[in-house]
Amino acid sequence: MARLLLLVLLRGAAAAAAAATAAATAAATAAAAATAAATAAAATASLAQAIMMLSDDDWEVAATAAAAAAAAAPLEQQPEQVPQQLQRLLQQQQQQQQQQQQQQHYDSSIFSTDDTEEETLLLQQQQQQQQQQLQQQQQQQQQHYDSSIFSTDDTEEQQQQQQQQQQQQQQQQGESSSYLLSRTVHSVTYIRGDIIADSDDPPLPPALQAFVQAELYLLSGSSCGGDVIRGVSNS
Repeated sequence: MARLLLLVLLRGAAAAAAAATAAATAAATAAAAATAAATAAAATASLAQAIMMLSDDDWEVAATAAAAAAAAAPLEQQPEQVPQQLQRLLQQQQQQQQQQQQQQHYDSSIFSTDDTEEETLLLQQQQQQQQQQLQQQQQQQQQHYDSSIFSTDDTEEQQQQQQQQQQQQQQQQGESSSYLLSRTVHSVTYIRGDIIADSDDPPLPPALQAFVQAELYLLSGSSCGGDVIRGVSNS
């Protein structure tokens, strides 16, 4: 029991010592904080007093020095020096820029796709037009070739027909001219009294008949007038 009581007392003493140590540490910390606060207050008071004692020239020198220091300071600030709100704004702007870039890229891809489709349609239309033009040209060439063949055949047929007609006309003209020549010679010889017409002789054509009548009128007073009249009556 004595030992147990001794252990309990030792533990209690240790706990009390620890508490005293903690209290002493807290007191020291509080004293240090109070000392720091007093030092800061003294520094602030001395700074305020020094500021109050500055003249206008000193203010100009200080402003110039501050401007020079600001100009010499690096433009990029450390993240620790930037407020959280500013960081948030910067992050939002970066996100917006990224979204805008993504949207622009998407829109450009859509427009490029549309442009490609339009170009494809235009190319197809041009190819169709070219094919139609080629077909029309081929049809025109075929029609021209066929018409040339038909015209050649027609021309040959027309030439043959014309030649046949000319030959027939020449034959008819030859026959008619020979007949007229023979009848003219016969009529002239008949009118002159060289021959006497038979009753079987064919009648004279109207032109020759008029010619004979005119000759008969002129020769009505000649010695062979009776024969001529008989010949005309027989004819």
